[in-house]
Amino acid sequence: MKTFILFFCLALAVQTSYAQKDVYFKLNHILGTSSFAFNQSTPNDVGSDFQITRLQYYISNITLHHDGTQTPVSNKFILVDANTVTNELLGNFAVTTLDSISFAIGVGNAENHLDPTLYAANHPLAPQAPSMHWGWTAGYRFVAIEGVSGVSMSDVFQMHCLGDNNYKTKTIVTTGNAVNSDLEVVIDADYAKALSAIDVTAGVISHGETGAARTVLNNFNALVFSNGSMSVPVTKLENINIAVYPNPVRVGQALQIEVDQAFETSVEVYDLTGKACQNMNYSPDDQSIRFMDSGWYILNIKKDGKTIATQKISVTNE
Repeated sequence: MKTFILFFCLALAVQTSYAQKDVYFKLNHILGTSSFAFNQSTPNDVGSDFQITRLQYYISNITLHHDGTQTPVSNKFILVDANTVTNELLGNFAVTTLDSISFAIGVGNAENHLDPTLYAANHPLAPQAPSMHWGWTAGYRFVAIEGVSGVSMSDVFQMHCLGDNNYKTKTIVTTGNAVNSDLEVVIDADYAKALSAIDVTAGVISHGETGAARTVLNNFNALVFSNGSMSVPVTKLENINIAVYPNPVRVGQALQIEVDQAFETSVEVYDLTGKACQNMNYSPDDQSIRFMDSGWYILNIKKDGKTIATQKISVTNE
């Protein structure tokens, strides 16, 4: 009987330790010290001020490194739009301890030269508007970044980056974040580094596999991504000092909002689908919010009906 009980306990322990988890891949879209936004001026490392008006790219060949093994995420392609939330379910996997995640920017050779019209309309590799496909020979645009630059922001830059020779896999060391029974792999993506070492002051047009387009892809592989924080800085749309803390915040804990000027503000909270959040209590007297459910939320701070700041909030049960 004792042997049976011991065997049962060991079997239960093994089963529990390798329990299946939904694994999510999340990107914090950042531009320097702020959350990413279109038409937001920022300098790169060579002093060129620029504003981004389009930024899309593919992520593929995702592999989870965990528990002494590697688990490929088969047939997963993510078309990232830096101006929208990236929160992708990779699948349900037996992961106990995540060590790192690897992924490539672009589309691998096997799919890069197939016919986009063969995919279902909602598939990331299906025809897009604006287009992410260059042509039969060249394949997909791995990264499409466009914007304006110069003193008066009147010079146009465009880098459409492609090419099988530029398809590389990178690895980010991360343990992920446990949220309830799920595992969130959060990666920071700082797009100010996408134009590192590129002087865009007078505008640059580079479409293809070489030149500035290749430098952008090299920057994505070497500089843009890092192990993610649970939050990103407050994006201020006016020159007003605003603090939102703590972030992450626990369910039921007070999330404080501090504004350094004496005027009334209101707060709007949405979940990541864009639906107004009802599961929270907002106290305008002490400018605090208490969330009833865990998850990710978008906070809009408003003055006179105009949004003056936004913040992405993580609410946990721990």
